[in-house]
Amino acid sequence: MLSVDDTSLYFTQLDDGGLYATSKAHTAVRRLALRGPIRGTIALSDSSIAWVASPGDTVMRLDRSSGHATDDRPDRAYGADPIIVRQGGTYVDVALANHHTFVVEATGNAGVLSIASSAGSGWRHVDLPASPRAVIADTTHVYVVTLTQILRALHDGSTLEVLATGQGFVEAHLSRTHVYVRVAGSRAHTIAEVPKEGGALRPRITDARDACFDVSNDEVTYASASEAYVYALHTQSGVRRSVLRHEAINAASCVAADSKTVYVATSFGQDGTVFAVDRPPP
Repeated sequence: MLSVDDTSLYFTQLDDGGLYATSKAHTAVRRLALRGPIRGTIALSDSSIAWVASPGDTVMRLDRSSGHATDDRPDRAYGADPIIVRQGGTYVDVALANHHTFVVEATGNAGVLSIASSAGSGWRHVDLPASPRAVIADTTHVYVVTLTQILRALHDGSTLEVLATGQGFVEAHLSRTHVYVRVAGSRAHTIAEVPKEGGALRPRITDARDACFDVSNDEVTYASASEAYVYALHTQSGVRRSVLRHEAINAASCVAADSKTVYVATSFGQDGTVFAVDRPPP
C-alpha cells in the first residue's frame, strides 16, 4: 500500500503490518498505527487519515491533531490514538470528502455503503446490489465500484445510479471529470474511463500490471505488465511518457504520485523498496 499527500508518504511495513509515514524530505519514519491497511484502503483528507485495518474487520481513523510520537508510544504520531470508526463487518474500502466518511462492506453477494458526517449523529446505510470493490468521493458525489458496475450517489446516499457496466473491476480513482477503473485481465489489466455523469466505458491503457495506479495532474501513472517501465498517460492528449525504467518494476505493487514526484513500491517476499522519481515535464 502506498499513498501520498502534500507533506508525507504513507506505506505499510511488510514485516509487522503497521501503517507508517515519512516526510517527503525523508527526515524520519513514524509508525502511525500497529494495524495497517489492507491493500489500497487508505483515505486522506486535510483533517484525517482513514483505512480498513487488516484483516478487514475494522475501519480506523487518525485525526491530524497537534502532537508528536514518543518513544513509548510511536503510534501516537499526531498526538492521538487511532479511533475505531466501524467494526465487525467485512469492510472493503473507505473514502473521505467534505467532512464525510464513506465505508463499503460486503454482505454475502450484496453490500452496504455507510455514510457519516462530522456534523451528524450517526451512520446512514445504503444497500448495494452487489459486493463492492472500492469507494471514492469528490466534493459532491460518492462512487462505488462493484465487480460489474460503477455506481454514483450524492453524499447523503440519495439518487444511487449506475454510471457504467463491465466485468472485472478491481480499483478506481477520480480525475476532475472522469472515473478511472482498473479491469482485471488474464495477462494484463486494462485501465478504462467513464465520465462522472455516466456514459460508455472507454479503455485507455491495456498493459497495466496488477498493481494500484494513480490519477493526478491530468495523468494516469501505472506500472506496465509487459515491460519494466512506469508510464504516465495524459488523459486529454493521450500522449504516453516513460517515468521510470528499472528491473524492480516487474515486482511493482503500487504507484502513487503528486505534482512533482512519482513513487513506486516494489516487493520481493518480505523485502520492499519505494522508488521516488521526478515527474517528467509535459
